[in-house]
This record gives sequence, C-alpha cells and structure tokens, in this order.
Amino acid sequence: MAIVFDVWSEHPGTSGVVAINWNHTVAAGTGRILIVQTGAFDNALRTVASVTFGGVALTYLVGSRLTIGDTDSEIWYLLDPVVGLGNIVVTWNAAPVKGQGAGARSYQGIDIDDPLGVIATTTGAGNLNVNVNSEDDELVVDFYLQGSTIAITHTKGAGQTFRGDFSTSRSDKGSTSEEAGAALVNMAWTSTSVNGATLAAIPLKPATLLAIRAIEYTIDAWDIEQRIFDSAGHEVPRYKIKPNKWCRIVGLESTTAEVYISNYNDPTLVYFESVTYDGEGDQVQIIANRGDLPEVMLARLTSGSTG
Repeated sequence: MAIVFDVWSEHPGTSGVVAINWNHTVAAGTGRILIVQTGAFDNALRTVASVTFGGVALTYLVGSRLTIGDTDSEIWYLLDPVVGLGNIVVTWNAAPVKGQGAGARSYQGIDIDDPLGVIATTTGAGNLNVNVNSEDDELVVDFYLQGSTIAITHTKGAGQTFRGDFSTSRSDKGSTSEEAGAALVNMAWTSTSVNGATLAAIPLKPATLLAIRAIEYTIDAWDIEQRIFDSAGHEVPRYKIKPNKWCRIVGLESTTAEVYISNYNDPTLVYFESVTYDGEGDQVQIIANRGDLPEVMLARLTSGSTG
C-alpha cells in the first residue's frame, strides 16, 4: 500500500508567547499519521512541553538544540488522528523571545503497528545533508530549520518533493520535504544563509496488504458429510486434500458486494494450515487458521460466522 501525502498547514509565526495554535484538516483514509514540526529561537533552551490535535496528545519523536542561531527544533507525531478539522496547539516550556513557529503535515497508508524507521539527524552552519537508510516502499520525510534575522531562501536537494515551510516573526525558517525510500537516501538542503541549522529525516513505513490467493476448495456448511469440492466443482477425495489452501464455506453468509483487502479479512474463508489423513478409517483432520475445521463449522452453524 503506497503512502499518500494529505495536506500541509502552518502557523503564521510569532514570538514571545508560550503557546500557538492553528487548524489542520485530516482527510479520511486508513493508516493515518500527523507530523508536527516546531521551531523556537531564544538565548535560552526553549523545548516544547506538549503538542495536541483536537485535544489528543502527540508523541515526541526527536529534537535538536543549536546554540549558533539559538535554534530549537522538534518533531512530534500522532497515529490515527481523528478525520476532519482539528486545532493543533503547541506549548513551550517558556515563551521564545526571538521567534517561534510550527507546521504540520498528514499522510495516509502508514503501518500503524510499525510506522517509523531509524531517524537520522545533523546540525551545522548553512547547508546540511544527511543519509537515511530505508526501503523501496517507504517514504523519507525531513525537517530543516534555520535561524535568521534577514530573509533567507531554502532549496531542497535533487529528488526531494517540497511539502511546506513556515517562518517566525523574524525571518527564521523551517522547511520540509519528502523522497521515495531506497537503500540509502540523501536528504539535503542549501540556504542563502550560513546561520546555524538543524536537519532531521526519518522513513515512514507503509501498510502491507495481505496477498489475496486463489480459493482452491469449497464446502457447504449444511452438508452433513462435509464434502470438499475443488475449484472445478469436483469432490476431492479425503486423501487428496492438501494443506496451504484456502477454502470457502458457503451457505451461511449472505451474498455481499463487499471486496475484502485480503483473504484473512473475508469471514467466509478459512486457510488449511495442516491436513492429517487416516487411511484406515478414511478420516481427515484439518486444522485451519481459525481452529479445527469441525469446530469452525460448528461455530458457523451456531452463530453464522466465526468473525
């Protein structure tokens, strides 16, 4: 499943307040993630105390402190944010006097159980780049932040797609981009300023759809002999029933137009994990992914579905 960019939003930038807020709209879709990037500029350390979206707390991911330019950069994220319009609130431990700002972007198609790869970070003066280890189906996202009292221009590296930027009440600037994953991805930014800057990049991991394999067997839930038929409609002798095959149980579930993302999600299907045949009694024991096949049948006859 491909990772899809949703939308970027940002606060117009200010200084001297403890908290800022703005609206962000998350589109409907599965595997959602919201990423918030923050920037604070002051003579003292100004870390973020909390970030919320619609009142739900985000999780801290990474931060960098650079005394050159008094730059404090942080990234926070939220998995499965609520769909629709919500208010993002960023609160610092103390009000940044020189300047502060933040931006947010959302994506779909993330693996909610394992969403993030290994973070790569660097700091320095002016132009920065960092190498990120990722995979072909991942998406590398970054955040480049630089402090400045005069207007500056940030230019993304080759192959990167610009996604948004924000400024503060001064000319401090944060910029974001993304690039398709690969064994090694170099995320780079150049600037018209040599002031101190920070750069962080991390791969987002996509959701993996379970493959839909051919359905080899069919069994009628109301057949007292529990005969199994092949895809051509022929009865399969018990000694020829094989494991590692999908079987559809018909007769209980109503016909539906719903298309399931995988065989595992289809309540009418069971997967034959093992098959043991007893030639003496012409008996076969089938262990399916939902349990022993007779137990599966009984559960279906009782409730209409094993879930």
